Amino acid sequence: MNNQHTPIQWAPVDLEIKGNYARVVEIVSGKTVATITDDPTNLQPTEEAKANARLIAAVPDLLAACKVIQKDMIEQEQTHDYDGEICENYRILQEAIAKATGN
Repeated sequence: MNNQHTPIQWAPVDLEIKGNYARVVEIVSGKTVATITDDPTNLQPTEEAKANARLIAAVPDLLAACKVIQKDMIEQEQTHDYDGEICENYRILQEAIAKATGN
């Protein structure tokens, strides 16, 4: 199965009216991608929930940046060290991309 993340750029939206959560929504459609909840007794999302929403919203950009860096490393032949082993930085990129994409 090749599930894809929501392809539209996301942005954090901090809801502070009768809610204890922050949510991440698509910019164009307004569809909720993620909801970050706090203590149910709070009337507003905490700074931590807002920070988590910003981090989640940045994930598509971070994945795209990893892919650009990975491609650049391949083009510059910086994926292997002198022993022919895969470079640690390249391995880290591969693992992060695989984790994000499920591949």
